[in-house]
Amino acid sequence: MRARLALRRTRRDDRHNVRLVTPTHWEDLGTLGLKRRSEEVIGQCDKVIDLTAALFGVPSKEIRKPGRADRAVTRLRQMAMYVSHVELGLPMHDVATGFQRERTTVLHACHQIEDLRDDIDFDAQLIVLERVVSIAINGKGEP
Repeated sequence: MRARLALRRTRRDDRHNVRLVTPTHWEDLGTLGLKRRSEEVIGQCDKVIDLTAALFGVPSKEIRKPGRADRAVTRLRQMAMYVSHVELGLPMHDVATGFQRERTTVLHACHQIEDLRDDIDFDAQLIVLERVVSIAINGKGEP
């Protein structure tokens, strides 16, 4: 059950000598909480996108661009989604919100990156990205 906040106006009922409270505007507290959470998630994902773009020398605008992109930008976006999920501990639904994608797209990206971690060079790049994000956002990193 959702909690609700009512901005109320009072009037008197003279017959019963009681004050009646009439709701004039209902604001759903659950929605307010979701908006605040969504803004936090988008902010964290934006930081990951900016760090990924800076680390690999690609404009962050390219990673944020809706729709399809070339293979290199797509791979960087997938890496950023993966790091957002794994390093920041965000659920895939929240990562999807932060990247303005579908949840299944984030799921696919995480599977792709996990499969690519078998390549030593790729894994080394991903480890660097994970450490940079961890230090920049969480303020801690593994030595």
